[in-house]
Amino acid sequence: MNYKILLNRLLQKRYKKIAAVDIGARDIKIAFLNCGKRVPVVVKLVLAELPAELQDNAFDFGGADLNDFISSIFKREKLTADAVVFTADADKTALFNLQLPNMPDNELQEAVRWELAQELNSEPDSFCSAAAYLTAENTGLNKVIAAVMPQHIANVFISLADKLDLPLGGIFVRPAAIEQTFAKGYENFCLLDAGQEGEAVLTAFYHGLPVLQRTFDTSASAEIETALALAKSELLTVMPEAEIKQLVVNGNAADNFIDNIEAAGINVIKNNIAHSIGFAENLESEYLKQLDMFAAAIGAAMCFVNKSRLNLMPLKQNTLSFNRWQFYRAAAVCCVACFLAAWAWQLVQLYTAQADLQKVRQEIAATGKWQERYEAAAAANQQISRHLKLAETLRSKNTGWQQVLTEIAASTPPGCWLEKIEQGQEKEIIISGYAATMDKAVDFAEALSGQKGNAKAELAELKTAQFDGRTAAAFNLLIERK
Repeated sequence: MNYKILLNRLLQKRYKKIAAVDIGARDIKIAFLNCGKRVPVVVKLVLAELPAELQDNAFDFGGADLNDFISSIFKREKLTADAVVFTADADKTALFNLQLPNMPDNELQEAVRWELAQELNSEPDSFCSAAAYLTAENTGLNKVIAAVMPQHIANVFISLADKLDLPLGGIFVRPAAIEQTFAKGYENFCLLDAGQEGEAVLTAFYHGLPVLQRTFDTSASAEIETALALAKSELLTVMPEAEIKQLVVNGNAADNFIDNIEAAGINVIKNNIAHSIGFAENLESEYLKQLDMFAAAIGAAMCFVNKSRLNLMPLKQNTLSFNRWQFYRAAAVCCVACFLAAWAWQLVQLYTAQADLQKVRQEIAATGKWQERYEAAAAANQQISRHLKLAETLRSKNTGWQQVLTEIAASTPPGCWLEKIEQGQEKEIIISGYAATMDKAVDFAEALSGQKGNAKAELAELKTAQFDGRTAAAFNLLIERK
């Protein structure tokens, strides 16, 4: 058992209410999930259009205006949560395929940062990254997928979490978040995210992780076929053993060219969030009709709950740190608990002493009946003595019979069947049964004669009879005990 993991589970705070924010080019989708139940439940959905000055450039100038806008939404809707998570679009992230030896996760993340620093020709502090193994070979190099985001973009999310006064649970790649809302799991597939008009993102997944993504214009239906063919060829270049079997579509904007995709012989699956998660009864009906646009936000919360491996800004917790007020409260609770325990113990002692005193008083008042009780007890003792003697006699007889039966059972050879054992005169025992042959009956008698407790054993009667539809030797054996 890993006691470190058990200790972390006991001491770490459990985040049940999760707020997930999906920031698009023109609007913001916010989903609030209650993850304290067996199946996470969407409690509230919020859709807000970005102000004109923030559209297409919400992350510019440090995101101060964006922080104020989202904070005002939380205050207006009176939304409370235990943690907040975000999604990162394709234009803010990049996916890299690396090859590294097998190593622990913390060493893997550090090694990936240095590999990406060489790849991007930049400092490791200029970006944040997350990595996961695609293969798991103990020897040699393994394939690794790494997600990268510029640090100045991550700083916007960090400042937004500080503005909301909520712990930052993580920043997740948008396609990986949408994948969490699938009603069925797939390994090798392509995800077409067409949630925004005029633009779509095609992401190839390998072993359930995104390995490459491409953005294209949805106004020309032929571009989806070109992008899909390009994604297949690039994926085979990186992963020769990969084979794309399905194309999962998310977003109503893809309905215009789904027919063209199916005509090309590709298996198209429409993502249906309603089959993978629960929803509160008081959700707005207008949002329930267009759940696809909230798939990324809902999926980001699911990524946090399921501890997705591609978390660009994982939650950091110190399980053994306590605030001063927590220490004082714990000390006060301990003192009160000790006082209550001592008070309860005194009450128990007082009640016990009163009960004993009352019992003594009753015994003193009943001294006149002691003689009568003594005589009744003496008579009862005599009766018990007689019963004990009778029981001892029966026990000795039972012991003798048990020994006899044990000896008979041990001496019975194969091919003999006992029908009846009864006691004759005094120490005589009569055994009736059948034997396969007369020699078997004779062997049985000789075996009993050799027992130490038997004075003699002889066949009183031996004849041929029918037993169970066949001819057998019926015998009566007389044993005389010593």
